[in-house]
Amino acid sequence: NMLFSFLAFALSVNVAFSVSAKSNLPTLPRPLSAFGAKGHSSTLTIRGGASTDQVINAVGYILFFTGIQGWLAPQSTLEAYGAEHVTEEDKVFVRILSSMNGVAGATLLAGESAATSVCFSGWTLASMANTPACENLAVKKGPLIGTIAVFGILSELTRQGKISSSFALKILSVLLIPMSVAEIVNPKPILDSFGVSLPTPLIKSLFRNFSFTKLSIGLYLLVGELTGKRGLGFSAAMAACVVNILKTITIKEEVGVKLPGLIVWAVLLTAAGTFTYTQAQ
Repeated sequence: NMLFSFLAFALSVNVAFSVSAKSNLPTLPRPLSAFGAKGHSSTLTIRGGASTDQVINAVGYILFFTGIQGWLAPQSTLEAYGAEHVTEEDKVFVRILSSMNGVAGATLLAGESAATSVCFSGWTLASMANTPACENLAVKKGPLIGTIAVFGILSELTRQGKISSSFALKILSVLLIPMSVAEIVNPKPILDSFGVSLPTPLIKSLFRNFSFTKLSIGLYLLVGELTGKRGLGFSAAMAACVVNILKTITIKEEVGVKLPGLIVWAVLLTAAGTFTYTQAQ
């Protein structure tokens, strides 16, 4: 399968870089983790195998590039999962979801010190990229532009160090976790704001995927910060993703998608999350 092939490739690239970087030269001390002052190393390794960082980065690559692919080619992306009769509204929601997958991938690839800033920046860019697509829906431009402006300001202030990464993380945690949970429990108000008063099962599923993706990013950042262990944050994020996939599997006939692609994602993310969890113990 292409996803497993890409994972193997990404892991091999990470291993190759880590091996080539080894030398007899003195190395700089590792900075304190942005996920807390405990400074736990996130490069725990199974002997002869991959490290926590390599697994997280591999999944980051997959999410980032599948996000780009989904945004550029929403119809073929849906058709790859077995969806038929794709509408323009479906394409808009695929792009919204795919852009957030790209943000998730970029956040994972950013590492510990820059994750919060990259997440803010990525979310800002994703919102900007989706603005033209939202013209196909009855979305009010004022609140959308205001949101983009706020995200952009927070992103730049975080990047410049004008607000601390811990404070920025608190803001992100509120935006990503409780608000996403609220969307999952009651998506109707948000879908109404998109001008979709009678969403199809597919659109409901795509929007739920979007909300779960945001939730997973928030869990990655917050759990990593609270525990000082990047691997535990990643495991929490993968757990949220797998719950979403399992939910989608239970309603796949209603949504109109097929099982194989969902199974691949479930196995891949479960394996990655389990690996980093065991390594963090």
